[in-house]
Amino acid sequence: MIGPEILTERLALRSLDAPSDEYVAWMNDPKVVRFTEARFSSHSRAGIAAYIDAVNNSPNDVLFGIFESGRHIGNVKIGPIDWHHHHAYIGLIIGF
Repeated sequence: MIGPEILTERLALRSLDAPSDEYVAWMNDPKVVRFTEARFSSHSRAGIAAYIDAVNNSPNDVLFGIFESGRHIGNVKIGPIDWHHHHAYIGLIIGF
């Protein structure tokens, strides 16, 4: 784990260090990615691992996995963060 963990009664948000099998499957499921830019590409485990690594090493992005009862069910990405104007985009993907 690279960053902090946020816990609620039902969910945990925590940083990702490698893609889960579920994550790779969602990214190749047209129903899951239909409203995202990811819909235009095929996604491999290596490609997703490189994406996670790039986001984790970015000073302007944060990626959290969403876990329910230990099962990876989605992600939330904040970024790019504009530190000067204090705003950022937020992306959410729920894969189960």
